Amino acid sequence: TGSLITNTESFTLNIENFYSQDSFIQTFAGTDLNGAGKNRSGDSGGTINFFAKVATGKLRVNMFGQNGDDQMSIPASINSVAASGMNAIAIVTDRECYEPFLATTKNSLIRPYVTICRTVIINPGSPATSGQTGVKGNRGLLGNDGGNSGSFNLISNTEEDLDVSFDIRAGLGGAGGMGGAGGRGGAGGAAAGSFPAAANGANGSQGDRGSSGSMGTVSKSCFQNVSTKKIVCSK
Repeated sequence: TGSLITNTESFTLNIENFYSQDSFIQTFAGTDLNGAGKNRSGDSGGTINFFAKVATGKLRVNMFGQNGDDQMSIPASINSVAASGMNAIAIVTDRECYEPFLATTKNSLIRPYVTICRTVIINPGSPATSGQTGVKGNRGLLGNDGGNSGSFNLISNTEEDLDVSFDIRAGLGGAGGMGGAGGRGGAGGAAAGSFPAAANGANGSQGDRGSSGSMGTVSKSCFQNVSTKKIVCSK
């Protein structure tokens, strides 16, 4: 009874007798499957080959790829500033006056009324407009890829038998990184006359989170007994 943790190593062994008393071979210790925590892709399981004249007992083979780390880097923020709004244009008016006259009789003097004035609009002006919304932030970076499962192969040549079970898993990809900060909104247009200043544009929204990293590749692992023609492989 025992275990062999290979820690990503690849190797080939030629041995006389391979005996396993419910032992297991595994690529990583269980807690290592979650990745190294250093913002990198998961390690692959390696390739393991055994050639034995005699192989007996019971063996569990766990070929695991390491999970990729979640993406920790964040893309650069948007430095550009959105366009400003249009400034207000004040209303332009003028004063127009005239003096109406009224004749009392045909031969009488003409007496003027009081001067009449009114305000006329020369230019109606326009209100200020709001600044433009800032540019959306950059999309987050891709998550780190999971490691490949690796493969295990054992070939023996004996009438005796080995009971082998396989658990083959590729590492999962890490989560994508956060999106970058959006750009600043543009300044609102300035006030003029009776028109107030307009509001500044909203800052751009944060970029979308990046996609998860790819899952590693699963490779087939097999035990082959040349003497009995027994072949057992992982699914």
